[in-house]
Amino acid sequence: MSSSGWQYIFYLYVILNLVLGILDSTVLGASGAASNLDIFTQFSIVDVKDVNGPFGLQFTMPVPNVAFFGSIAGLLTFDYSFFNGDMNIIRIIFLIPLSIAVGVMLLVSIAPVFISFVGMVRDLFRI
Repeated sequence: MSSSGWQYIFYLYVILNLVLGILDSTVLGASGAASNLDIFTQFSIVDVKDVNGPFGLQFTMPVPNVAFFGSIAGLLTFDYSFFNGDMNIIRIIFLIPLSIAVGVMLLVSIAPVFISFVGMVRDLFRI
């Protein structure tokens, strides 16, 4: 497949994630729960927690936000609330293969960069 074909698949993937994420936000908005797209767009990678240290000292420590990384996995697999039950077949047949195609496309496009980086590091340490 030509590179322009892969670009259209990637655009379709991004547009579907945005449209379905907005729809999921609308559906879940009434219940007060946050959708994967809402959590991801807040971009809160770490939370700051107050921790009691040794000798009675108190300090703040960054802790990874598990919900942010879980939302990335949810966006990659189109895990939206309205795909439960009978609608899950649409996700399995159409959307998961689209996600796999985008993953393969990214892997194929990043592999030459990784290979050239490994070659550069090898040349640096050549004796």
